[in-house]
Order: sequence, then C-alpha cells, then structure tokens
Amino acid sequence: MPSNHSNQGDLAVGVYRVGKTYRIYSSAWERFQGHFLEAVPKPTGLLRKMATNHVGSLGHEFEALHDITLEIQKGESVGIIGRNGSGKSTLLQIIAGTRPPTTGSVQVHGRIAAILELGSGFKGDFTGRENVFINALILGLSREEIENKFPQIEAFADIGSFIDQPVKTYSSGMLVRLVFAVQVALDPEILIVDEALAVGDVFFQQKCARRMQDLKESGTTILFVSHSMQVVRNLCEKVVYLKEGRLEYFGPTLKGTGLYFSTAGSRDNRRELIEEPHEPKEIPKDTIWKCPMENGAASTVEWIRVAGEGRSLEGIVGDVLTLEVMLKNHESEVDECHFGFNIKNSFDQLLCSCSTHTKGLNPIKMEGGESKWIRVDIPLNLEPGAYTLSCGLGKVDENGQWMKIHGTGWFGPLQIHWNSRTAPLPFHGPFGLSIMFEERSTTEA
Repeated sequence: MPSNHSNQGDLAVGVYRVGKTYRIYSSAWERFQGHFLEAVPKPTGLLRKMATNHVGSLGHEFEALHDITLEIQKGESVGIIGRNGSGKSTLLQIIAGTRPPTTGSVQVHGRIAAILELGSGFKGDFTGRENVFINALILGLSREEIENKFPQIEAFADIGSFIDQPVKTYSSGMLVRLVFAVQVALDPEILIVDEALAVGDVFFQQKCARRMQDLKESGTTILFVSHSMQVVRNLCEKVVYLKEGRLEYFGPTLKGTGLYFSTAGSRDNRRELIEEPHEPKEIPKDTIWKCPMENGAASTVEWIRVAGEGRSLEGIVGDVLTLEVMLKNHESEVDECHFGFNIKNSFDQLLCSCSTHTKGLNPIKMEGGESKWIRVDIPLNLEPGAYTLSCGLGKVDENGQWMKIHGTGWFGPLQIHWNSRTAPLPFHGPFGLSIMFEERSTTEA
C-alpha cells in the first residue's frame, strides 16, 4: 500500500511490496516440461493436482526480489546499486512494465523512456531509420512529430550512413547510440537506464552524461543502474541499495554509497566496482595528433604525441604518462603564452585542469616563426577507466583571468588499467591524493 506520508500528486514511481520469483531448471528438457505444463489449460480435479505437483517438482525457485517498497518523487534522480545478481535489472524491468512482478504492485505517473537490454525493441532486418519510426510510433508519437525530431536523433546517434543500413549490421556501440538517441529525444518524464552506456566509447558516454544532466535539470525523473559510485554520486540525490534481492537502503546518496562500500564485501566488491577496461586502442609509433589552426591565433599547439617506444595512450594506475607537445609562433613578433591541459572522465566530469600559470611558471616565450616543444608528465593517479584530454594555449589578463588563445579539442581515449583480482587499488574513489600517514606516540608533544 502507498505510504500515508507520500504526496501522490508529486509521485513519479511507487513500488509496493514487490517480489519476483523465477523457477530455475537444471536442463533444457526440464525447462521445456515446465513451460509446457504451465502453458496448457489446467485440468480439474485429480489431474489438475497431479500436473501442478509435477510442475512444482521441476527445477527450484529463485527469489530475485523480496518485498520491495519505495516511492520516487517527480524530478528525483535515483541510482540503483548493488552487487551482480542483487535484483537491480529485475526491479527496473518491473518498473518499466517489461516484466510483471510475482507479488505486489507498481504505480507509474508519467511517460517512460527505458534503455534496458541492448537493442530491445529494435528489429535486425529493418534499417536504423525504420526502427526509429517504429519505436517512436509505439511510444505514442505521431509521424509528423517523429519527422520533426528525426534530425535531432540522427545527429545525436552520429552513425553516418549506417542509419539506412539494417540494424543487424551494427556494432554494439552503434546500436546503443541509436537506442539512447531515440529515447532521450522523446523528452521523457521518467528515464530508466540499465548501464547500457558502458557499451559506447568514451566520447559518446560523455555526450550521454551531458544529455542526462540536461534532462535532470529540466525535471525528468531518472532511475539509473550503475556500478560506478562516482557517476552515481554525481548524478543522483538518492540511491536504492539492493542486497540479495532485498532493500538494504533507500535514501541520500553519500550515506548509501558509503554503506555499499562497507557491506558489499571487499574482494568481490573490488571486482564489481572497477569496470573491466575495453580492449586498449594501440597507437602506431608514428601517430601524431595534428591540431587545427585557429584564425587570429599567433601561437598554436601544432601536434601532440606520447613519448616512449610504444607510444600507447594507456597506462597502469600510478604510472606517469609523458606527452610531447610542439608549439609554434606563426607571427613575426615575439609571443608569450601559457600552456595548459585538462582531463575528463567518461561521464564528462572535469577531473583536472592545470597550466604553467597555475604552477607558478613563466610564460613560454617564442621568437617570430619559432617552434618549441615542451614535455608534460602526468601521474595517472586515477581509477581504472577511459579518459579524454585537451591541451591549449592562453594568456592571463591584468585581473588574473585566463584567456584562451588556441585549443586542441578533446582527444583520446586515455585508457587506465588495473588488475583488481591480483592486488587491491592503492586508493578508492575517482583519483588518489598525495596523502601522508604518520604514527606518533601519545607521549609526544
């Protein structure tokens, strides 16, 4: 039953004593018997009792969710966290209406956009364009509305001519791009995302994070399953922490994620919180990032490359990444400027912005027409994952304000690895600080 304290006018999602039980079979033949006996019309009397008893003897029951009750208000962003198998996806599927509960009930007030199983609802033999129209029609949009929104969907998905190719020819990354683009273009009142974004590349993940932040600010209710406590803390005001199918906690994010870290289990918890990296993108030895010229910029960043023999833009937690950057003064006069770089994670959060000015160094001085290279050492005290970098030149005015002169745009991904199965991380959280510990006697002053 709904809580007496809830304001039903502000309620987006109400989950009341929901349970979900599955029957697990030991073989395909046993599963066939169980499904067959459940599907045929039930006989009466003794035959009905015998058939019912036979179904009950097949396999065993697994309780995925047990007595879940919670209410989510309109405009709230809620993270769903828990170990693998804790019931997170099942709960979202029940809320989205794609799977019925075994017990209890769900109330939903508002138009839902759900990104659950990758490519669900998309037909492989139809083109991306055809799938967009079919799915939008099913979701209640008119053909005119879809035609008006299609350029926005096509631009967000950014899959080029593949939009007119059968979906069965898409990579998983291309498919999730199109699925996400369709759902968020519908301006949903409730957005449900079951960690589908982990499939896309780092640039698309950043684009999705910006779009989800925009939806949040516009009042959309968001339910988001993630194993990244970093993005949950950034996006969500509340968390639902599920443990073995039971509601362990529902409340403010910081307390909930702290409880998760302390109770989910140390060894297995490390494996779950740290996403396994995608296959590293090897960078050929001679690869150079050639930066575009900007009109009016006297000095520019000409190219950037990774120092070292392998020239791979990846590393292990704690390594030092060294970049070689070539600057050039295109004018005939002497020019002085500062150099800086930025680092963002896959959720479009700026983690670091540093320059020769913030380090208290003198501006880089170049004679007319001179080229000069600089070396940048970046300690990779970041949690495992994918990151993007940008570099640029700027000057500082008389008020100490930074004025951008030339920038590279974002490049990468920088892939940071760690084998959490063989050793614990040297820190927990998005990055490591140079923290010092000292033990002192109580008799010391």
